[in-house]
Amino acid sequence: MRAFDRAGNAGPFTLGATFRAGAWQESSARVTYSTSPAWTTLTDTTKYYGGVEKQATALNATATLAVPAGSQRIGWVSATGPNHGTATVYLDGTAVRTVGLYAPTTQPRRIVAAFNVSPGSAHTVLVKTTSKDPDSTGYVDAVDAFLVIH
Repeated sequence: MRAFDRAGNAGPFTLGATFRAGAWQESSARVTYSTSPAWTTLTDTTKYYGGVEKQATALNATATLAVPAGSQRIGWVSATGPNHGTATVYLDGTAVRTVGLYAPTTQPRRIVAAFNVSPGSAHTVLVKTTSKDPDSTGYVDAVDAFLVIH
């Protein structure tokens, strides 16, 4: 890291906090899915992170991520599109964000939500399909991956 003053003069480089970045694919053992409503596996190496995405097309479908202690920030990667709905993201049972996944055209591999978690303990992140966007033709909720900073 390096600071600059208002005149543009550079200060010395200093080390910032150490971190590691990673991802859990939709197929990770850390991610579980509701069976009713069910999720469908889609494969397309040009669209999806790692070539695969899970999609649900009904209300109340859930995907649950088990987040290990030491994690600091979590991101949810999903496609957005004309048939996508709205999902609520819960952290340890508390709703933390409502995410609209509707877009006029399909847009794969989007970080649709990101939030901090306390690194001192393990957490549970649950994504639940909660409504249909007024402009959408469906309720699609998708999990492409979850990103993590440790």
